[in-house]
Amino acid sequence: MKSILTILFVSICLVSYAQQEEQTTQFMYNKVLFNPAVAGQQGSPFFSGSFRKQWAGFDGAPTTQTLRFDTPLSSDRLGMGFVATYNNVGITTKWTAAGLYSYKFKINDETNLSMGINASIRSYGNDYTDERINTSSNLPDGAIPQNSEFQYVPNFGLGLYLDNPKYYVGISSPRLLRSEIDFSTGNNVIAREVIHAYIMGGYQLPINEKITFYPQVLFKYAQGTPFDMDLHAGVIIQDQFHVGATYRTGTFNNGLAESIDFIVAVDVLENIKIGVSYDVTLSELRKYSNGSFEFTMGYSLGKKKKSTSTEKSTESLVDPRLK
Repeated sequence: MKSILTILFVSICLVSYAQQEEQTTQFMYNKVLFNPAVAGQQGSPFFSGSFRKQWAGFDGAPTTQTLRFDTPLSSDRLGMGFVATYNNVGITTKWTAAGLYSYKFKINDETNLSMGINASIRSYGNDYTDERINTSSNLPDGAIPQNSEFQYVPNFGLGLYLDNPKYYVGISSPRLLRSEIDFSTGNNVIAREVIHAYIMGGYQLPINEKITFYPQVLFKYAQGTPFDMDLHAGVIIQDQFHVGATYRTGTFNNGLAESIDFIVAVDVLENIKIGVSYDVTLSELRKYSNGSFEFTMGYSLGKKKKSTSTEKSTESLVDPRLK
């Protein structure tokens, strides 16, 4: 019975994702995970890490850890970076390592257009020795392998990113190859990676000298599935605190929200940003889980310079991801 429940849960996870890529609520602090054109284009070396627990309280639910680094090169127009992610769902694991490269075109004094490319290697694995799928009789099931399996696939992606002190717009597809990812030894291809596309954007609307309203959106599309969307409404207080909520659409509930997400972020020190978020699940999985948690920490080596925003001339960090 335990093995049946585990298999059913993993199936639900795959269906509810409707995509093969990891979920993240704090996309505004992790744009480079979606778009290689963001790498190094903010003027300073940047390190970050994140941890996400999806549907807490459910054994085998997805967990994701991410590490990343990006920096400008000797030329202000060039940038590079590296991203590593680990994702676990039930008995399935996925490791991804990607290198990023970007080139920036200056449109005017405040606006830049960046082009980016990424190359990656990914490992898919299934651990059939996991005790959660052992039958009560302890007799081997001939239909299930008795050890672990791994599959390695390369891929590449492209992105464009338009950046201005008031707004940003990006479009990208980080995995363009439909690589075979099944573990069968026959000639029939059962599963492939699907093409993913992302559109992101945000616009800062100053309310007064201390508070800025900052709506942001992330559209997500995977081949063969409908559009998903994260629609975020947040406020930045004194260029130090960020508080906001996100409406996430999903494939359950007849197209209604998959979750409502709450985010709080703060600049603990001049160059350190910490973000925490909690997702209130609205799909049928809310009956079996305690929501989702995500923690992000970033560190910038950037120095201060005068803001190029026309609204104010106060000092700000080079990297706007720390705002």
